[in-house]
Amino acid sequence: MVERLRRQELVIFVCWVIVAVAGSGFAKLTEDPPLNPLYLDAVIPPSGLAHDIVLIGALVSVVGLLIAGVPIAAAIAIDAFRRRRWSQLCLLATPVVAVLAWLGVTAAITGVPFSLTDDAVKTLMLGVWLGAGVLAMAVSCIALAVAARNSTIDARMYRGAVNPARLAVAGMVVVTIALIAWGVALFVGDPYDFFGFSGLLATSTALSWGLSAIAAAAATLVALRAASQLRTETAKAA
Repeated sequence: MVERLRRQELVIFVCWVIVAVAGSGFAKLTEDPPLNPLYLDAVIPPSGLAHDIVLIGALVSVVGLLIAGVPIAAAIAIDAFRRRRWSQLCLLATPVVAVLAWLGVTAAITGVPFSLTDDAVKTLMLGVWLGAGVLAMAVSCIALAVAARNSTIDARMYRGAVNPARLAVAGMVVVTIALIAWGVALFVGDPYDFFGFSGLLATSTALSWGLSAIAAAAATLVALRAASQLRTETAKAA
């Protein structure tokens, strides 16, 4: 049972990372005019409301993830110190290094001057940025999965993380629904900007929103299935 709980909680964590990346893209998309909330609140009130709900859902999801994950990470680190498994500590540090590397790639790309009319360059830079993000996410998730599998922490840590993990999934659901609603509201209320080029790295707005919405929706569906299995496992244990 412990192995199944650990596996489903890792699945939820991976899905949370995907939704977080999608949410980061959405935040960048709505950072400047004409898509920032101050503008949209005056022009398309439902879109501004959806933006605020995305932030609320993200906050709920982060709280759930921290409550679920921090005690487990701390237990893995303590176990690594106790058994002098320094490789475990390196695995735990991998996500931080990966995120910093991705932020470095992001800063380098955004600092490159390019013409807004050069579609080939914009597409290339967007591909590099997305590829670096996917690589950082994959390396981080694999490292944490290996660290969790090689540790010998108390099984109660994983059982105690079930309800907070489900809270994180609930936040992911809110983020996904609000993110989709934001795009629909923009499409209905301001199709000119929806089909404009205010997306990531001056690419298509519809494309940037669509990729974020699809990624968040797919990850949330997988996380919901994992949360359902967590509920089944805890019911069996009871």
